[in-house]
Amino acid sequence: MSSDWLSEFLRNKHSSNLLCNEKAKELLCKARKMLCNKNFWEACRQLTFKTLKDKFDINQINDLLKHMPYSDGVLTCINGMPSGIIGAAATIECTPFTLSEILCAPFDQPWYFKEESYCPLVGEGGTIGGIYNVVDWDVFFRDTAQYFAAGGGYEGGLIQITWMKSDGYPTGQYNGVGEGHGACSFGGTCHWRSK
Repeated sequence: MSSDWLSEFLRNKHSSNLLCNEKAKELLCKARKMLCNKNFWEACRQLTFKTLKDKFDINQINDLLKHMPYSDGVLTCINGMPSGIIGAAATIECTPFTLSEILCAPFDQPWYFKEESYCPLVGEGGTIGGIYNVVDWDVFFRDTAQYFAAGGGYEGGLIQITWMKSDGYPTGQYNGVGEGHGACSFGGTCHWRSK
């Protein structure tokens, strides 16, 4: 797999050691440029509509997207990250007829996300990006009950994870850019785990 270094990092949940890895430094530099790029957020918005339009009411999608950076036409970045998001790393591995795995570890948070589900498509990749939320962060980490993950093309690879409460209402989303991978999508029930 092309993102072994990131998968190992996420599996070990050592988010504080991310900058010790040269490959991670390179990806973080690329991610910061993308995360402060209006075109990146427009690509994320388009992927959200494409992957969620058959799963959610349009009002739910719009409510989620109004919290996305650049939703109001203004993109404020502080230290290379859009304001209002938590930096994170994620990997995705989709293999037909087997369990596909997704990992996500927010930086400087006591939580990580790891789930498996069946995916009919093929794709893999490691990304660094950010999570924005619709609800309070504590509620987001404790009340997440479902997720939907999608991989698509944008400057080498985009992974998007949308989280929902048990009633299906979207509560937050991860968008990250990194190493290339094919298109894939899957989801299911889930919860955040403490590191």
